[in-house]
Amino acid sequence: MVREGKVSWLVHDITNRGITAWLLTAILVVFYLELYYTERFTSVARAIGLDSKWTLYGLLYTVAIVTGGIHVIRK
Repeated sequence: MVREGKVSWLVHDITNRGITAWLLTAILVVFYLELYYTERFTSVARAIGLDSKWTLYGLLYTVAIVTGGIHVIRK
């Protein structure tokens, strides 16, 4: 079943482990490694008023989980 619309190729590619899904996975892994092993995100966290890079990570994680939950509920 292929969805009609402008982003149907993206949805199909992600759900069927296409190149988009692999690239998204690589981006998330690189982000986490940068977060864990460097101090690059500490200044970003402090610039937006958070205590540490781990608070920033918690905020991003919470937003992702809430967004996913809203998507599942609407579906």
